[in-house]
Amino acid sequence: MSLVATPVPMTGLPVNLPVQTHQIESLLWNWLLPALVVIGAVVVAIGAGRGVALLKNEAPESPRQSLRYLLRGLVEAVVYIGILSGTLFLWHLLQETRGVDMILRFGSAMALMWAGFVVMDAFERHLYGRFHSLGRPSAVTVIPLLDKVAKVTWGLLIFLMFLDNMGMNVKALLAGLGVGGLAVALAGQKTIENLFGGLVLVLDQPVRAGDFCGFGDKQGEVVEIGLRSIKLRTADRTLISVPNGEFSQLVLENFARRDRIRFDNTFTLRLDTGMDAMKRVVDAFEAVLQADPRIDTELSRRARFIQVSTNSLDVEVFCYFNGSDWEEFMVWRQGLLLSLMGAMEREGGRLASPVQSAVPGLGSAH
Repeated sequence: MSLVATPVPMTGLPVNLPVQTHQIESLLWNWLLPALVVIGAVVVAIGAGRGVALLKNEAPESPRQSLRYLLRGLVEAVVYIGILSGTLFLWHLLQETRGVDMILRFGSAMALMWAGFVVMDAFERHLYGRFHSLGRPSAVTVIPLLDKVAKVTWGLLIFLMFLDNMGMNVKALLAGLGVGGLAVALAGQKTIENLFGGLVLVLDQPVRAGDFCGFGDKQGEVVEIGLRSIKLRTADRTLISVPNGEFSQLVLENFARRDRIRFDNTFTLRLDTGMDAMKRVVDAFEAVLQADPRIDTELSRRARFIQVSTNSLDVEVFCYFNGSDWEEFMVWRQGLLLSLMGAMEREGGRLASPVQSAVPGLGSAH
């Protein structure tokens, strides 16, 4: 019996291949070709890394730099292999109708989520510009928190829609979550408290980003109001993070909201200052307050001889700086104190010694 070879079609593989041919083909496609792809990817990635370094004038000048470029190329090779593996897996899924359907549904959900995020980002930028142009900085601080809440809500909504499209019973899932909601609420009550505390801070706005405030026994500038905590920068340039629930219950003093800054200083004159000299000093202080244009005229301003203490005669000078900027106030306060000191010395007043001691038998030492 003679063996007759089966004709080989021009457009395909032989109909009946020998067993050895199948084994060679399997070895080629399952082992040899992937190995060659990996080796080629490594070589190409290393060459690409060195090429980019050369284009950036970062040619390796030492073995350490060469090793860094080699590691960069290996990382790029790993990324390349990951993309290749994902492509092969996607091709495998495309061979089945269910795989194609799942990919289309998932891609649609991701596209819809991404489109929603893009719209929210554009709307956020519009609100920033709008509120800045209207001169409403308080409203600007609300935007980041509302943006985060909106994106989380949108992401959860898209996730539930994807599960529903995949055939899952979303109502049963939500019911199950409702049964376990009490346990979750008890376990995460601090988180929920901080979330609502953040909403209170945003809606009530006792402080805003950029405000310098006092809270408890500390002071600091508000950096950011987040979903869980508020971050403040202290005078020592350290960053303090306080949970929103705790911060919203503190007594807050917002220095940025004041419309005036108080000046209150007591001058302690010597006990031997005569009555006429005291009157002249007080009148001179009043004249300095009247002549200063930065002192508020609607609120109280005064210079008064208030008491005779054990070691001095005390004169109080009280007024309000017409402004809210602390740096401007510091410069103005220095000038006012120098003016008051000059007026006091011209009228014969002298400051009392801060320390007086009495030694028996020797009298008082000033």
